This record gives sequence, structure tokens and C-alpha cells, in this order.
Amino acid sequence: MTPTAETTPETQLTTPTGESSAISSAATASPTTRVRRENKQDKGTRLLTHGRLTVTKVDGDRVVAECRGDSGEVYELGYENGRWNCSCLARTDCSHLSALWRVTVRPK
Repeated sequence: MTPTAETTPETQLTTPTGESSAISSAATASPTTRVRRENKQDKGTRLLTHGRLTVTKVDGDRVVAECRGDSGEVYELGYENGRWNCSCLARTDCSHLSALWRVTVRPK
């Protein structure tokens, strides 16, 4: 069955200027569109290119940085005592560290 104005629900959208318009959900949804999830390397590159990483200190074998995540929260990260660390909840290497690794040289 082809969606029609009678069978397709409409959504009210408000523009930044306050104008309201209706749009059919059939016009916005595509059952065949697949969205690829961003991996941590790609996300790290995006965080870096959008200016969300700030390296605040480099001192010998110590690096200190801050990274603003997608949620707006600022995470503290860096390298110290032979270990990379980030204050986010990820249990493994995260996109914030991935961004930092793109602008630092890993110690050998």
C-alpha cells in the first residue's frame, strides 16, 4: 500500500524562526537506509577536527589534555607513569584518547 495523506501520520516541525510546518513521516523515513555507527578512530578524528581537544600541558613523559565529548561533558585525559588515561566511562581505549593520539607521539 502506498502511503497517502490520509494514512500517513504527520509530524509538526517548528523552524528556528518559529514557523510551523507539517511533514509526513513517510517522507522522512527510509526503510532501506542504513546508518553506519562511527568507530572510535573516526570519532576521535571528528573530535579533533571540530576543536574539542585541548592539550594543556606537555612535560617530559607527561601529557595532560581536555576533550569535550558529544554530550558536552569535558573529560580529563593524558599520559602519565607509562599509562594513557581518560576520565570517561569507557573501559577500553576511547575516542577521546584516539583524538589525543593523533597529535602526540606514543612513547616507546
